[in-house]
Amino acid sequence: MRIHDGEGEKRRDYYLSYEDGVLNVELEADDEDYTWNTYDAEGEITNEEFSDRLVKLGYDSLICCAYLYDDVKTAYGNRGHTADARKVLEDFVSGKADAVEFVEGICEAPEQGFVKRNFAEVNEEVTAGEPWWEGMEYVDFDNDGEDELIIHGYAGARLYFDVVGDTVYKVLETGSAANVSYVAKMDEKRVVVRTDLTHGGRKCYWVMTYDGCGCLTDWFELSVRYEGEDYGAGSSYEYRDRPISMKEFEAIRDSIE
Repeated sequence: MRIHDGEGEKRRDYYLSYEDGVLNVELEADDEDYTWNTYDAEGEITNEEFSDRLVKLGYDSLICCAYLYDDVKTAYGNRGHTADARKVLEDFVSGKADAVEFVEGICEAPEQGFVKRNFAEVNEEVTAGEPWWEGMEYVDFDNDGEDELIIHGYAGARLYFDVVGDTVYKVLETGSAANVSYVAKMDEKRVVVRTDLTHGGRKCYWVMTYDGCGCLTDWFELSVRYEGEDYGAGSSYEYRDRPISMKEFEAIRDSIE
């Protein structure tokens, strides 16, 4: 996953792996004085090596904000850009424009590295060609004051799209059964909630807060694991990797509206 911190024009991105309940920082990047500085756990590395490592780690579908412009300076210059995001998304839906699926490589002209798809292709795939699964909605899931696009698909699948500048790109894709997602409200903010509620012995909620760049600013897991048909006083409850009580679990779960 990618998260970030930083104030003003100082920003640092962290690329994390999650395994056996532990988050590890694999790569880092920051933008300072219009320069993209890249690091691994041992120190600074070249931008090219960083990009190669992203692919090997499976992060190649993540899109750094600056990739959508000619350079970091231009990206910062467009931070206050007020494009009609709804119209840009509607142009994608109507077939007038394509969306960035992922960045295949870092090129001198950024768009040369983009893999794009049109709405018809995306919709056909996510619905498995079955029209009755089709659906979409416009909702502000990243709290930037503008509506984003969510395309509904087969058995609860969801695709989340946002706009940077005048470019549409895919932020998130979720499936069905053990990976059902929806937009909710928590602490007066919109969040994207991924759930696994269909398997026996566990109920899991992954709650994600995005910003207007499509980056995660917060992420946590709320879960219970149990034996038998349902959880109870003797079950194992966790929130942000720490044990909690059944009462705390239910209070946090119920606060996700």
